[in-house]
Amino acid sequence: MPKDPSQSTEKNNSDSGPPSLNPDTLKTDAPVPDNNISPPDKGYAWVILLSCFINLCLSLGAMNSMGVFQTYYLKVMFVKVSASTIAWISTATICVSMCSGIISSAILQKLGLRNTALVGSIFGSLGLLLASFSNQVWQLILTQGVIFGFGSGILLNISLSVPPNWFIKHRPIALGIVASGGGLGSLVFVPTLTELVRVTSVGWAFR
Repeated sequence: MPKDPSQSTEKNNSDSGPPSLNPDTLKTDAPVPDNNISPPDKGYAWVILLSCFINLCLSLGAMNSMGVFQTYYLKVMFVKVSASTIAWISTATICVSMCSGIISSAILQKLGLRNTALVGSIFGSLGLLLASFSNQVWQLILTQGVIFGFGSGILLNISLSVPPNWFIKHRPIALGIVASGGGLGSLVFVPTLTELVRVTSVGWAFR
């Protein structure tokens, strides 16, 4: 009895292997869990919170101590310079610090949290170090005002913008803790710098 050609074709197809799979059927939208990331409100989130708290202590504490330096400039360092001219130093610091928020978020997205904090720390430290060797008003405007203000502004902005990404349940208290860093920094920096300027010099107070 002759063989049915259709049966031969079906057999050949079955022997050639499984049919090709559509790649679209293999795709899935289900998220893949990452066990290396701590969930919000616990774990590494509190390390981030502590870092932001310290950043705000240093940045706002130094900025709120401008009155200590301005008094020294008026009475000792720049006696013949008007108060309105000396005020440009602190004005530049606050202005640059607040305006740096325009680009700090872009730097954060480009470099990441750790590298952005490093950039802010370098600029802030460099500005104060250069200010310790300055003996002209324009030099202090550039160093203490612009350079330090830029670095301090970066630390200030990332310290306020990062904690909400790590906290959900405890977000209000986390932001409250970070914000209190500015007050604590001022409470510590003002009397400390006042005593340093009195005992040593303004240069060593910067360092």
